[in-house]
Amino acid sequence: MKKILLVFVALVLFCIGADAQGKGEQNYVIGFYNLENLFDIYDDPVKNDSEFLPEGKNKWTETKYQKKLQNMAKVIKAMKEENGAWHALLGVSEIENRLVLEDLVMDPQIAEANYQIVHYDGPDRRGADVAL
Repeated sequence: MKKILLVFVALVLFCIGADAQGKGEQNYVIGFYNLENLFDIYDDPVKNDSEFLPEGKNKWTETKYQKKLQNMAKVIKAMKEENGAWHALLGVSEIENRLVLEDLVMDPQIAEANYQIVHYDGPDRRGADVAL
């Protein structure tokens, strides 16, 4: 968590510094989005992800997972359209692992943004992490 915060602060300062060098005015979009339990369908024995398995409480299937990815990508694209630019930095929360972020950024709706990922496994018992 501390590493992510440090990376976030460094990137913000970099963006501000790049703008201050007289290269013209440039606006950057920075945002945060709670992805609300974006879990894959695979059992991770280290995490308490049982409710997000096909046989779990939520009956979390590949179809439901793909639909959630599409919905999250749709919102991120709508934010781009509202702001006039893709996010230079987009913090996210309630994600299970790096895999779900890789799947999200490959969604055709937002793939052109060419998002890169900063993620570290956190200490949450459920396995919900934050990332950039």
